[in-house]
Amino acid sequence: MESCNILLVDDEENLTQCLELVLSIEGHTVTTANSGEKALELIRGSYERDSKIDLLITDICMPGMSGLELIKNLNQQKICPLTIGISGFTDDETIAELHEKGCNDLILKPFSSKELLCRISDIMGQLKFDSDAHINMF
Repeated sequence: MESCNILLVDDEENLTQCLELVLSIEGHTVTTANSGEKALELIRGSYERDSKIDLLITDICMPGMSGLELIKNLNQQKICPLTIGISGFTDDETIAELHEKGCNDLILKPFSSKELLCRISDIMGQLKFDSDAHINMF
């Protein structure tokens, strides 16, 4: 799998640190945020600097701005990075809304490092075959 620039967003610090370590060991450049608001600030800044975030991995249920709200906000600004949602709980309505807003995949907690890496590989691999870079896997 080729390395990519990943923005990892989760309010659970232990999970964020663990996933950051796993992704970094795999050769990815990882930036973390502990809230949707901070993630939005980082993404806006990356676009202003013309640096690219290849993949957004965001928790769906967070205090303040949820992952779903983050995705909606990015869509409104026409900023649409590839996105994997992670969540301990989702209902059918949330899943449908995530899909509608362009979230490419959803992984339910708890998940293994191997599962996450496989999903990233699948999404980034599909990117090579999809000219408009809008892939939905779920």
